[in-house]
Amino acid sequence: MTDKVIETRKLVAGYGKMVILHGIDFYVLRNEIVTVVGPNGSGKSTLLKAILGIAKVISGNVIYEGRDITNERLDRISRMGVGYVPQTDNVFPNLTVRENLEMGAYTIKDRNEVRKRIEEIFEIFPDLRAREKQMAGNLSGGERQMLAMARALMAKPKVMLLDEPTAALSPKYVDLVLNKIKEIRDSGVTIVLVEQNAKKGLEIADRGYVLVTGRVAYTGPAKEILEHPEIGKLYLGLKK
Repeated sequence: MTDKVIETRKLVAGYGKMVILHGIDFYVLRNEIVTVVGPNGSGKSTLLKAILGIAKVISGNVIYEGRDITNERLDRISRMGVGYVPQTDNVFPNLTVRENLEMGAYTIKDRNEVRKRIEEIFEIFPDLRAREKQMAGNLSGGERQMLAMARALMAKPKVMLLDEPTAALSPKYVDLVLNKIKEIRDSGVTIVLVEQNAKKGLEIADRGYVLVTGRVAYTGPAKEILEHPEIGKLYLGLKK
C-alpha cells in the first residue's frame, strides 16, 4: 500500500463556473501533519472541499489510499476513514456534548462500542468530560473546537482534514487545540491542517504547502518554510 494517504494530481476545482484551484499537486504521507497556509482567498479551504467532494473537481484527480475518489460523495468518503472538521457550524449547538459525540458515531451500531469510544475520547479531551451534559452552544469557542475534533474522532478516521481550527480563538486555546492535534497524530491519525496562523500551524507540521491564488507557491519541510525569509515575508506575514 502506498505511503501517500491522500494525493491530488493537477487538481483544478471550484464552485459553479468559478475556478479556485489551478493544477494543484499535493500529498500527505501516513502519520504526517501537513499544514496548508497562504493569504486569504488562496484556495486553502477549497483544497479540502475538493478532496471531500464538496467543491467540484473540474479536472485532475483525488486519490485516497491508491483509489481514485474524484468527486465522490462526502458520506462515502467519510466511511472510507476520512474525518472532516469545518471552520464553522461544526457542532450541534442544541445537543449536549455527549449527544454530539454520539452523532459522530452514527456508523457504529453497537451501543457498547459507542460508550467505550466516548470514554476513549474523554481521555484525550478531559475538559469535555466535565461538560458532557452541557449544551454545545454554551461552550466557549475553544471548547466547541475541541468538541468538533472529538466528534470527528468518534468514527475512528485514518486521516483528519481540519479547516482553520484556531480561527478566532484566544492564545490559550490556540496552543491547546494545536497540542491536541499533535496528540491526535501521535495516536496514529494522519492530519491535513489548513491554518490561518501560519507560524503556529507550521511549527507542529512535518511538511507544508504555501498556496497563492490557487497555485502551490512553495512546498517543503515545515521548518524550511518557516526559515525562508522571502516566503515568510511575502506570503505568511512573518517578520524576520
